[in-house]
Amino acid sequence: MCFSYCDTPWARQRTMRRQLGSDDPSRPGDYWQSASEAYPPLDLHFQARDSAINRDISYRAGNEGWPERPADQERAALRCKQNRTEMDNYILLQRHDNIAVVTLNRPEILNAWHTAMRSQLVDAFSELERNETVRAIILTGAGSRAFSAGQDLNEAMAFDGDKGAAWIGEWKRLYDVIRSLTKPLIAALNGVAAGSAFQVALLCDFRIGHERVRMGQPEVNSGIASVTGPWIMREILGLARTTDLTLSGRLMDATECHSIGIINKIVPEEKVMEVSLSLARELAAKPPTAMRLNKQRLREMTEVGFRECLEAAVRIHREAYGSGESRQMIERFLSQDAS
Repeated sequence: MCFSYCDTPWARQRTMRRQLGSDDPSRPGDYWQSASEAYPPLDLHFQARDSAINRDISYRAGNEGWPERPADQERAALRCKQNRTEMDNYILLQRHDNIAVVTLNRPEILNAWHTAMRSQLVDAFSELERNETVRAIILTGAGSRAFSAGQDLNEAMAFDGDKGAAWIGEWKRLYDVIRSLTKPLIAALNGVAAGSAFQVALLCDFRIGHERVRMGQPEVNSGIASVTGPWIMREILGLARTTDLTLSGRLMDATECHSIGIINKIVPEEKVMEVSLSLARELAAKPPTAMRLNKQRLREMTEVGFRECLEAAVRIHREAYGSGESRQMIERFLSQDAS
């Protein structure tokens, strides 16, 4: 039997499914669904995935339970590749002419982030930035309940001070690549955007949602300190609203989000992607050099604060996770859901 290094234990996945109830299954289709032969696939993703698979197989070879006969080893390696390929599509990519749609694909746990998903998202954005045929990008979540619920608590429960500091390095890479995009990025909000997912949504250039969308920074409720979140919120919402959301951990409904400007347009739920695509096509038609320079200047205006925020995040999360409080709060949360 093969286990993916980035999968949570089955018992915890079962607990999360009981907590969240049924949801839409993962969307069918290829890892990259191209609308035209003129648009090449994202080979980079397959190369990274296959490299991880081959490292996994090499690690298992010779360990207890690994077959001794070469023919059996070949079959076992094939099963590993098949299992890992099926499990590792944490994002999906689709093409609509010169628009790319990136879908966060863990609907069974509300598209919560973990290391592998963040890594794949960095690779996807990097490749889309290099692809000159892509003129605008849409980011959304699989299923009908969540854009993303934020950090996967099953992963965060294992953090200590050092792992918490390293975790910020993963977010630095993701936020860097989002902030460095020269192409417009639209968040198609299909449901809740909480914690780090709220932050990612705010880093997008536009946000389209429906009336059941909720957004906010509830990390304090799980014993997780917020550092990057308050910096992003302050840039957009000001200090008073940032203090409110950071310390209360409350979620705002779509009406409040629209009233303070962080949802650009509220549309019927079934129209979120349609309206997002329409906006993406409008933006894709803009002169690309002017678009690139505008986005470059917007990034430069906030760069100093962003770097200071990352330095503070390493220091604060080392202390926060090193205290053990986050682990205790997360364990309590998961044990309550399992009972």
